[in-house]
Amino acid sequence: MKKLAKQLIEHVREDWDPVLYGLTALWIAILVIANYGFDAFVAVDQDARAVWRILPFVGFYGIPYAVVLGLLFARGRVDTTTPGLWRALAVGLFVVSLADWFPYHRDVAAYFPGPMRVWVSSVAWNLKSTLCWFTPILAYWLAFDRRHDRTCYGITLKGFDAGPYLLCIGILVPLALWASFQPSFLQQYPTYRPGQAEVYLGVSAWWTVIPYELVYGFDFSFVELYFRGFLVIGLARWLGRSAVLPMVAMYAALHFGKPFAETIGSIIGGYILGVFAYNSRSIAGGIILHLSLAWTMEAAAFVQHSLQGTVVR
Repeated sequence: MKKLAKQLIEHVREDWDPVLYGLTALWIAILVIANYGFDAFVAVDQDARAVWRILPFVGFYGIPYAVVLGLLFARGRVDTTTPGLWRALAVGLFVVSLADWFPYHRDVAAYFPGPMRVWVSSVAWNLKSTLCWFTPILAYWLAFDRRHDRTCYGITLKGFDAGPYLLCIGILVPLALWASFQPSFLQQYPTYRPGQAEVYLGVSAWWTVIPYELVYGFDFSFVELYFRGFLVIGLARWLGRSAVLPMVAMYAALHFGKPFAETIGSIIGGYILGVFAYNSRSIAGGIILHLSLAWTMEAAAFVQHSLQGTVVR
């Protein structure tokens, strides 16, 4: 724990610019207030199937990132004339927009009997991260970055010390358990709730829940690869440690629509994980933390609903 705390303190000390950090915090606060106070982003339609409907997502994720990047430029922290940076940013913006917009996982569910479709669609939603997150990132790395980065944006255990992260898990898991008692939490979690599929198959809910939770973990792993791997480790070639701040703004936008406390946690946690990824050049710790928290929240929600007799049979 001391090792991670030292990394965080040193990063903040070396990166600290009160104007930059203050304006970045103000910008993220404006985005959060616009979303939770005025529902400013509800118009982004995740069900639109026309390919051009990906464009609102480009703005949804691009604007939060671009404003912070502009602040970095204004403070003399980044050289925006580098062609490689703009190529990487364009690909990165396409990837996150594609992943959030992509509606065709529902087509897979249409081939299954009606009672199975909710479960199949839920599984397909998480499996699409392989197509929309991992595949284009891997292709870009193979085409442009493998000579500069042998780890594919931090997919490595080299020099990784799991101890401090396990200690963090021991601190954060009780907080997740506390959150499970909040009504807004139980409205959001678990992300898949057993229903018709289990009745149709004549099986216990665990036969559908466990496969779903496994692919749910895939999705979190690939999200970590994108935000802490591609946006921080990958862009550090041009942005250095400044790659963390714009990533946090985009990461906050990813959580809009989730419980308010979860979004605030993502801002703080996203910054901390970004710092750790930048210093270690590994996303292993972030994946471990993410999966531990995600599955703890899912398990806690199942227990709560089970006690109420509303989910697990």
